[in-house]
Amino acid sequence: MMIAGIEKEIDEKYFFEFAATVLRAGSEMDYIRQKGTPDRKHDRRQAIEAGEATWETAEAFCEGLEKCGIDYRVVELHDRLATLIVNPQDFAFFRSYVENNRGLRRLQHPHGEFFQYRFLQQMRPFELLKYQDIYFEIYFQLPCRSVAPRTWIPFDEIVQQRIWKAEARGTHMEELDSIARYIYRLCWCIFVNRAFADADEDFFDRNVNLLAEKEMADCLASVFFKYTARLTELLKRGEYPSLISDYYAFDQY
Repeated sequence: MMIAGIEKEIDEKYFFEFAATVLRAGSEMDYIRQKGTPDRKHDRRQAIEAGEATWETAEAFCEGLEKCGIDYRVVELHDRLATLIVNPQDFAFFRSYVENNRGLRRLQHPHGEFFQYRFLQQMRPFELLKYQDIYFEIYFQLPCRSVAPRTWIPFDEIVQQRIWKAEARGTHMEELDSIARYIYRLCWCIFVNRAFADADEDFFDRNVNLLAEKEMADCLASVFFKYTARLTELLKRGEYPSLISDYYAFDQY
């Protein structure tokens, strides 16, 4: 490396740290533009809704999965970003699909192992693909952010199993079960964003009837334990601004 006309030798460790920083800057910033800023309290940024180009590309991608017999569900769809969960039993088929599809480009996921995130309980790390200028974020288990720094854990089996047992819905793409989607989005608001964007509040208001279902109560209890009853009441009343601080102040686990 030349600095002001002086040749300076850098060691291998520094080079890889620098390269990792550059890679992270590229993939993370573009990903965040679509997903929303992580790990920032009270950030109410909301990802932009998917446009026609995103829908068409996502449908083509999912059609390719279906042709290979790969079971999947669409978790979220925003502009230039589709988040999918692939059945872990189809992991080998999915890997073959990616390796044999020249139109796909694999990237380092900004919340993955390359950037020192940990995945506990034998959880498969996320994958990030780019296809026709659209990002595809792939899960193999529905993830929940741990309260421990830079750590992901899978939701309890009661949530994971219902994803594949529930009847798949969707006209052009297979959609995630409504209860699993509700819990995933709720945990993203509480553990990652630590805020509810306006669109999040609208989503929970529209789906408040789900809180009356016993299956929802069982799934919430697998995440929030003794806080579940209080959480449910706050959600029913739409008290989103105070919910997060109330949760982190709760000490009766």
